[in-house]
Amino acid sequence: MVNTCHDVADRQRVRRCEPLLDDERVAGDADRPGKSISQSCDNELGAGLAGLSQEQASVVVLKDALCFSFAEISAREGMPVGTAKC
Repeated sequence: MVNTCHDVADRQRVRRCEPLLDDERVAGDADRPGKSISQSCDNELGAGLAGLSQEQASVVVLKDALCFSFAEISAREGMPVGTAKC
């Protein structure tokens, strides 16, 4: 019983995540606030995707940007559905 409790505690420690900070950036161009924020977000997204493997980045884009289901991603990328979910 004690080992089970230790195992659960260890898994919970691994799964902890840090809260996201509020985005407090100020738009640089008052005439085009949407464009400057959009460009900044595009740059951040590109940098984030660049830090992933090609396979991981493809799954993120297909799921979040193109709204593919995990089954569709699995078929398109030739991977198991569970892998696409991870």
